[in-house]
Amino acid sequence: MIEEICRKIVRGEGVRMVIVDQTEKAALGVRDAIRLLGCDLNYSVTAKRNGTFECVIRISPIHQERRQSACDVIRTISHLITSL
Repeated sequence: MIEEICRKIVRGEGVRMVIVDQTEKAALGVRDAIRLLGCDLNYSVTAKRNGTFECVIRISPIHQERRQSACDVIRTISHLITSL
């Protein structure tokens, strides 16, 4: 899933990421890191009955010079999330 998101970013497409986690921290990390790159995004979160959070991040198409950095950020945070 992460590699498909990165392929879309590199092609200059907008992407939609859904992160389901016990806390909202993982999604907030992705959101804040992408914002620091100066990229436009929308963020929404829904608390589920099973105690998890479903976070949706919609990233607008990214300027070409920032695309690889955005992919690196997403891969790094994804790796950190899965290693916890």
